[in-house]
Order: sequence, then structure tokens, then C-alpha cells
Amino acid sequence: YWDATAMIKGRAHWIACDRNALQEYCNGLANSGYYDVVVDFSTYREQQMKDILQLLNKRFSVYVYISTDSVYEVSPASEHGGPSREDDAPQPEQASKITHQERYGREKLLAEHALMRECEDECKYVILRLPDVIGPRDNTQRWWSYQIWLKVHQRLNSPIHIPKSLEKMDMSLVYSKDVATLVSNMVSKDNSLVSNIFNLAFQSTITLPSLIKQMALCMNISQDNVHFTKGTLVYFPSVTRGPIDTTKIQNIHIWRPTDLRQ
Repeated sequence: YWDATAMIKGRAHWIACDRNALQEYCNGLANSGYYDVVVDFSTYREQQMKDILQLLNKRFSVYVYISTDSVYEVSPASEHGGPSREDDAPQPEQASKITHQERYGREKLLAEHALMRECEDECKYVILRLPDVIGPRDNTQRWWSYQIWLKVHQRLNSPIHIPKSLEKMDMSLVYSKDVATLVSNMVSKDNSLVSNIFNLAFQSTITLPSLIKQMALCMNISQDNVHFTKGTLVYFPSVTRGPIDTTKIQNIHIWRPTDLRQ
């Protein structure tokens, strides 16, 4: 997977598991000792979180859960009316009653609450809510789809789609290397983030047309040669609630995001 053979093989003990059948296919993890930190990128449902926590049985110091800004898609409209804040997401007693069609956001939110309940007294956790991720090892292909589209859209007479609703709507993005650096620093240098939830994103927001024009600039494509139309094929953003508020993480000096323009 990616460059795992070069970067990881021979430096880590690999235990293959089925996240949907841990009790049957993950005996190696059940008897694998104590972990200073668990970094969980692959829990998508509440039951998966419950199962892994049961299997680990508090044999860890800190559990870092990579969550999503999609939890705000299933949240009531905020009273402040601005970018989504961490406390805008429903509380545990409300979350279990959500019957929203946005299953992904609902299940990620319920998984967060399962982790918080497990770690209420005896263990520590950090929940990081990410918007759309750009940068190395992003496997959604969203960025590459726009880059290829930009490259060929004139020749194919296929202008890039910008729905009217996205013409001026700000969105949040986060750089994959910034997230990796934060997790590494948090584990090795700083415990100030533990038992908390944080939104992570670039400090600045951007609209979809501006992002595509900036991408074109980096590709040496003239702004005059970038053409839009009011279509419906959209890769960014993956949410409808707009940007997220990163004030909370910005107040902690360990978070130093890259400038979006870079």
C-alpha cells in the first residue's frame, strides 16, 4: 500500500485483522501486549470501535481516532451560524437518536462517543476531525481528478463544473503531512491534547473556483484558459455544511499548518 514496503516492512510487526470480525480473525492483536499509542484510521462504524476497544481492553496509553467533519452533517444547525465548532456535534444522548440519511457522519460520531465512554476514567483519547484531505497518500483521487480535468478540459471542450451553490461557498481542507506531524509531535512531545476533540484544517478557507484557479497556476495554465460551467460533477467539498472552525487547535502551539497557497 503506497510505499509501505520501503517505509515500513522490516520495521514493524504486522498483524492482519478483519475490522468486521475481530474476535474471529484477530487473535494476534488480542495477545500483543501494551501500546503507548493507538492511531486509528480505519474505524467507520460504532460497532467497529466497540469491538477494537474490547479487544485491546485498555492496553494503551493514548487512543488517537481520525474522525471527520461529516459529523456536522448530522448535527442541528448551530446558533452561532459560523463555521462548525467541535461542540456543535450532538452529545451522546442525542447521537443515538439520529436517523439521518448521512450514515457515514452518524456512524463516525457514534464511534467517537463509544471511544469517549470507554476512556472516561482509565485511558486517554484524542479525536481529530478532518475535512477533505489533500497531499501525499490521499487515496480519494479528488485532487487528481481536478488536475487531470484541468489538463484536458479545453481540448475536450469539457468545462469544469461549479454548481451555483459552490460559487462563493468557503470550504476547509487539510494537508496530510500536517496531520501526520501533529500526531507524531503529540505522541512524542506533548500531552496537552489528550482527552479532547479538535477540528484540523488549513487556517484559511477557500472556494472551489479559487482552488481550481490556484491549481491551474501551479500547473502553468493561464487563468484565461480555465473555463467553468454550472454542472453537477463535483469532487470538493464532500460536505454541505461549509468550513470548520479551527480556533481550538490554533490555541495550542503544537499545531502549525502549512500555508494553503503552498
